[in-house]
Amino acid sequence: MLQRDSEYFLENIGTAKTAEDLIGDPRLPGVALGAFGLEENSRKKAFLKRILQEGTEADDRLANRVDDARYVQFSEAFGFGPGQPLKTGNVQAMTDLVNTNQIQAFKTAAGGQDPSKRAAMFAELELANLAEDGTSADAQWFTCWHSLRCGRCSNCR
Repeated sequence: MLQRDSEYFLENIGTAKTAEDLIGDPRLPGVALGAFGLEENSRKKAFLKRILQEGTEADDRLANRVDDARYVQFSEAFGFGPGQPLKTGNVQAMTDLVNTNQIQAFKTAAGGQDPSKRAAMFAELELANLAEDGTSADAQWFTCWHSLRCGRCSNCR
């Protein structure tokens, strides 16, 4: 099923020129949301449409006001917001998104069977992100400790 959804996404995402095109499709949102760990929001169509349409250019945009960085990443991944270049036709960017969705699905499945595997895979991703974020060593240690204790981060998603 994951392979079929991935193939469908890559074949059809290029036709999505608006947030409505993406959210209104019965299968595209599954891959799009899954890549960011937001699949639990699949029924919140008006919310997701607004996140995508508003973009992230201004501080008052919904994606920037929600206390979850994944919504900013989700919005920026497609470029439907004002002043953003449309990315749905970028084959490499959409392929990367599909690959991320597949990795997320694997982690979810592995974590469902063994919570320690989930924690190890989560820690690997968080540590890689932490190493690249440019903050002080003290901030990195605190963030690392918090992320491993929290179990949801990149900063409390």
